[in-house]
Amino acid sequence: MIKLKDILKEIGDASVPGYSWTLKPGSGFGGYFYQFETDSGLTYEVTFAGSYGMYDVSFYTIDKDGDEMSTSEETNMGEQYGIMSTMVDIIQDFRNNQSPEPVEQLDIVPDKSGTDSDGFNYNRRYKMYAAYIEKLRWMLGIKDVDYDSEIITIEFELDYPSNHPYDSTGIKDKK
Repeated sequence: MIKLKDILKEIGDASVPGYSWTLKPGSGFGGYFYQFETDSGLTYEVTFAGSYGMYDVSFYTIDKDGDEMSTSEETNMGEQYGIMSTMVDIIQDFRNNQSPEPVEQLDIVPDKSGTDSDGFNYNRRYKMYAAYIEKLRWMLGIKDVDYDSEIITIEFELDYPSNHPYDSTGIKDKK
């Protein structure tokens, strides 16, 4: 029997399948580098930098030579939900397996292209990141989020179990 929860994919809850990623060896400057490729052939690099539980995360496309592509370039390949699912998976891997100490705070600096007269926090990417963060708040163990005009700062619950019995609404799932 097929259960609806097994086939239903809701935008923003990271149920859309992500891409395979790798942790790049030789991370310099105390940073951690992940890389993945989308179905359209775009290669993304994800970096974490920081210490003492305070990290910045950024991700961007790179060209064939490994150089960062222009942040103002729109990718528009319709892969944003798979990319966001991959980002959630990478952030969880960094928090649970790579970070030398518990991650207390994570700063995300969304691309600044596409701002309009209302300011940076009306940017499409900024809005999408904020929607994902709010939708996954319970699953990721987020204590608080500060939506600054330039940076999204996430504070995590340090004692929050990674395999908790709650869904994205904060309601305990029934098995």
